[in-house]
Amino acid sequence: MPWWLPADVIQGVEETHRGEYFYWFHHNMLARYYLERLSNDFGEIPHYSYDYPIETGYYPSMHYPNGLRFPVRPNHASLYYHSTHGEQSYPWYGNYSHSYTYVKDYERRLRDALDRGFFWTTAGKQVSLFDKDGFNTLANLVESNYDSENSRFYGDLLIFARHLLGYAFQPLDEYKLAPAALEHFETSLRDPMFWQMFKRIMYYFHQHQEYTGPYEHDQLFFDGVKIEDITVDRLITYFDYDYSDLSNAVSVDEKEFTDDSFLIRARQYRLNHKPFNYKVAVVSDKPTEAFVKVFIGPKYDEYGREFDLDYNRHNFFEIDRFQYTLQAGKNVIERNSHETIYFSRDRTTYLDLYKQVMTALSGGEQFKYYDWNMYYTFPHRLLLPKGDFGGKTYQFFVMVVPYHAAKAEFEYFVDTTYPLSYPFDKPIEYEQVFADVPNFYFKDVAIYHRNTEQEINTSWSQH
Repeated sequence: MPWWLPADVIQGVEETHRGEYFYWFHHNMLARYYLERLSNDFGEIPHYSYDYPIETGYYPSMHYPNGLRFPVRPNHASLYYHSTHGEQSYPWYGNYSHSYTYVKDYERRLRDALDRGFFWTTAGKQVSLFDKDGFNTLANLVESNYDSENSRFYGDLLIFARHLLGYAFQPLDEYKLAPAALEHFETSLRDPMFWQMFKRIMYYFHQHQEYTGPYEHDQLFFDGVKIEDITVDRLITYFDYDYSDLSNAVSVDEKEFTDDSFLIRARQYRLNHKPFNYKVAVVSDKPTEAFVKVFIGPKYDEYGREFDLDYNRHNFFEIDRFQYTLQAGKNVIERNSHETIYFSRDRTTYLDLYKQVMTALSGGEQFKYYDWNMYYTFPHRLLLPKGDFGGKTYQFFVMVVPYHAAKAEFEYFVDTTYPLSYPFDKPIEYEQVFADVPNFYFKDVAIYHRNTEQEINTSWSQH
């Protein structure tokens, strides 16, 4: 969903939800990253300040086609010095020399707007941040996308923050550009500062949620529906080899091209998990259409302390949502880990895409160029955080609420009547509130880890 395009030209995106999608995707990315930090015995994503040296350095080890290397950020980098004294200003490339000042100003203006509860458009109209579309409006301001109602005053916070934190330098001339890895959407997740930056960005959304207050009991309750139990197969993660096709990055001679005989693949270890099923036992006093969401979240912090639910609500990662028809009486909802719409297989290689295109051009099978799940999903192999040998405790959370028919043909999110992050998008004043909702259910689960798939098959076949 490119920030420079209006919502009405992006397929499947309603203008009233665009900003909310921006928040939802990044919220889930941060939650999943935090789960992986916990699984590797790390704790909170670090905080940072623009006024103090950035402790986390980054060495991309990448080069551009013109030979220039990606900028390096050393440990304990001073952003203020680099931005205000280490660069020159060129009018044809944007005034990045003022990145430090811009970021500070834009952050302050967004905080002020949140505390006031409204902002002014460029035409001088006062707009509330706490009406029906207030959260979406705030997200548009933060992202500074095409639909932002005052990008001049609230600025391109993320653009200048990426440039500043990426430690990018000003080019010598307009033909020698070398943006930082953090400035490219394709490479920004490599830099540890991406996660720290978006943790900081989440402040605006969390503050908005705090101001709106918690849900009332009747906003969570599904009359006549109760979840009795959740059962989950043994959850096992392991590392396996994955092969990446690099042939598109090298030159070949005419014979190698004609014979299609040249192939380069890189092999690397990557996290994976065994497929699993889960079952949700639900009792309903009448036939009804239901909307089901499934999350996985941490149970304990890195010190072994059990989380407070209100604090922990930001750490739940959504793994599934779907519509389900409940019958009167007992129901067993069964799902397989491969059914979730949020996760997809690894990307199709350029070589395979090329072959499909050439086959189609030569009159063969029609090339299927568009796969919705390939563009709006997380890698399926990363559905579960890495476990440990003795089993690491996490928790599943399942909710069943009334289903409302979609207002548009955009069915990816199934039911946009609820906020995308519902029910964790508002503070939880008392844990008992969730405990008294029979259509909500928490279940402790253990995730085990084995070194290889072969070790899994050998060890578990003996039990």
